[in-house]
Amino acid sequence: MKILLVDDDTTILELLAIILENIFNPDIVDRATRPDHAINLLQEKSYDLIICDYEMPPHGKGDAVFEYVITNDLKSKFVLFSSEEKENLLMLGHEKFQAPQFHYLSKPAKPKAFKEFIKGIIDQPTIKSTAAFFPIRIHNFLRFSGTQCPIFVKLSNNKYVKILNAGDTYDIDFIDKYIKKNVGHLFIERKDYDEFLVNFGSTKFLFSDNLSSKDFIKEAQKTHRYLATLMSGVGISEYVLDMAEQVSSKVLEQASGEKSLKDLLAHLINSKDYTYDHTYLITCICSHLCKELGLSHAVLERLSFASLVHDIGITNAETCYIHDIEPKKIKELDDKEIKAIQNHHNILKNFKNLPDITDDIQMIMSHHHLFEKDYPFNSNFQMDRLNQVVSVFLVAHCFSNQLYAHKFDPNMIRDSLTVVKFHFEGANFAKIIRALEIIYIKNKS
Repeated sequence: MKILLVDDDTTILELLAIILENIFNPDIVDRATRPDHAINLLQEKSYDLIICDYEMPPHGKGDAVFEYVITNDLKSKFVLFSSEEKENLLMLGHEKFQAPQFHYLSKPAKPKAFKEFIKGIIDQPTIKSTAAFFPIRIHNFLRFSGTQCPIFVKLSNNKYVKILNAGDTYDIDFIDKYIKKNVGHLFIERKDYDEFLVNFGSTKFLFSDNLSSKDFIKEAQKTHRYLATLMSGVGISEYVLDMAEQVSSKVLEQASGEKSLKDLLAHLINSKDYTYDHTYLITCICSHLCKELGLSHAVLERLSFASLVHDIGITNAETCYIHDIEPKKIKELDDKEIKAIQNHHNILKNFKNLPDITDDIQMIMSHHHLFEKDYPFNSNFQMDRLNQVVSVFLVAHCFSNQLYAHKFDPNMIRDSLTVVKFHFEGANFAKIIRALEIIYIKNKS
């Protein structure tokens, strides 16, 4: 059994993969975040089932995958899984779509309903629904600190050993111990998996304590470890990721000297959402650039601090995502959120006991969206007047945005670099761009 999932939202991809791998077998799912990548996979492999989103801007629509299936007379079962209004889904009216191999499911669907839908269109003998244990990819455990159900490790086909009880907490070292042994999955029991499906998205089987501000650095380190798996997948070296972890932890300690900022950071890290993730990814990219450019550790510390605070004035994760990734949508936000975006450049004025705020950091705070033409609050400051430190930050910020826009797809690194090069054509950016391109070279190798 082989399944191809096509969706530009990697969160949905991973959720569906967990469900499907527990209906059938682990490692049966291939993922694509855009139609042309899905078609490339269809040219190389045969699939029993294709589950495809419809709208995947800016890379096209699911109808391209559908057209490939019918043009090449593929026998794969095909599920169109979309949140679009049915009247906008022209393929539903296509003559070929009426054949028994084609199906439609409206998004969103509750995980348990999705599971039953898939079981309903696949021949029952192929479904291994009697399995006592269900695999969960081990990296999903990294950013949490506890479990609501027992967790097992698999020793052999018929032997599972409990490593955590319900209600137990764990630390990074505990999970890392299994990762170093090349354990790819941990397991939960059937009864817990069924409950997880019912409640997925509201009551997860993994949890994090709502830590006090004194413990938030430990929680940040869990998030760093999780995000490191994303960045290593796009070409950032382990050495650079260790640099990023060390400098980020040090800067967090320094920033905690300002109580009001410390409380904001604790809230931000505990929420485990885009705003802090984006912050740390910029630090990872800045660490790579500083290494390649031979910049000092003191410069990296300033860049890491700027990463930490540059968006901290925007406390709503969705608003933060829009202002970075989809700035055209800022005008659609309510007045309160627009004001938060407009004012976040000046938030350092609210904190009196911070480490030395250099001109570099002030410049980054004021101009970190300078490269975005659609950003409504930019000044007329000229890019060629930026010094090297500020230029490094802007390139890292832009590249981080592109990674998110392309859902961290390693196949899209070249496209991401093309966009960055377009924004930063000046001579003062030439060496920085060449340093960034090393990521692509390492990714290809």
